[in-house]
Order: sequence, then C-alpha cells, then structure tokens
Amino acid sequence: MIHPIVQAIETDPASIAPVPGQSWLVGPGAIGDWLDHDDQIAGWSGNGWQFFLPHPLMRIYIESNDNFAVYKETWQPTVEVEAPVSGSVIDVEARSAIDSILTALEAQGILNSTT
Repeated sequence: MIHPIVQAIETDPASIAPVPGQSWLVGPGAIGDWLDHDDQIAGWSGNGWQFFLPHPLMRIYIESNDNFAVYKETWQPTVEVEAPVSGSVIDVEARSAIDSILTALEAQGILNSTT
C-alpha cells in the first residue's frame, strides 16, 4: 500500500456494497466482520476482507470527504492552512513567499487547498 485510498470511514461493513479493490478506513467501535479492526484499512478482495495495519506517519486519502489523514497512534485528519490576510504591518514580499510555499505544499498533497 504505497498510496492508499479509502472510500470512507465506516464502522459497519454490512452497510456498504464493496467492489473488489475498494478499501475503507475502519472507524472506532466497528462491528460485524470488522470487529476488533479499529483504525485498520479494510480492503475487499471479492472473496472477503483483507486488513492492513497502519504504520506511524502513514498517510491515506479519504475519497468521501476529499481529505487526507495521517496515522499518529490514531488517524488524524489533515487541516487546512490559510495564507495570511491581515496584520498591522503588511510585508508584501513575505506574503508572496508564503503564498508560493503554500502553493507548492498543496500541489504535492502535503497541505489541503483552502480554495
């Protein structure tokens, strides 16, 4: 799982209709086939569920909310970082540099876009 993508965060596998190759992030308090697999990635093979343990700092993309999450003892959603827009002293060159850095980080998928 080099660049894992999950459909959504779910706790009840009976509530979904999986297609082979799709995966879900198992949410806290999971039931049914996912009991005792909280925080794992559940992938549907067509013949059953395969579970993948997260590693520290592992990052996944969650399609349902168009966001990333990073594993730090539990899955943490990434947050948006906004460019500076106010202040008593405005340094145009510094803001331009900050905007360039934020744009580069967003392009790499490291930060969420604020637009």
